[in-house]
Amino acid sequence: MRPSCTMAVERWVPISLQIFIAPDVLDAPSCRRVQAAMDAGAPEPAEVLADGFELQHDVRRATQIEIADTVLAMVDAALDRVRIPIASFYGVVLQSREGVSFVRYEAG
Repeated sequence: MRPSCTMAVERWVPISLQIFIAPDVLDAPSCRRVQAAMDAGAPEPAEVLADGFELQHDVRRATQIEIADTVLAMVDAALDRVRIPIASFYGVVLQSREGVSFVRYEAG
């Protein structure tokens, strides 16, 4: 009789990922307005939330951009319009949301 060999096989099971897409949340002119506001805005290195907010260039090489209040309000309103559809899509109740921030990631 031959001894049997068993081999443990580790399998990675992909997690089902659901992504909410709101294709018309901003129209093309509004998108261009956001882009222009980001180009004209005041850039500063984006921070990472660890024990507090801190710069970690090896973790996050990005720039946070302060934009005009009018554009910020436009994006806030657009996000508020899709709040209920987002919550319904994920089957959750959204209590609140953080304010809007704009971050630019350069190539690399």
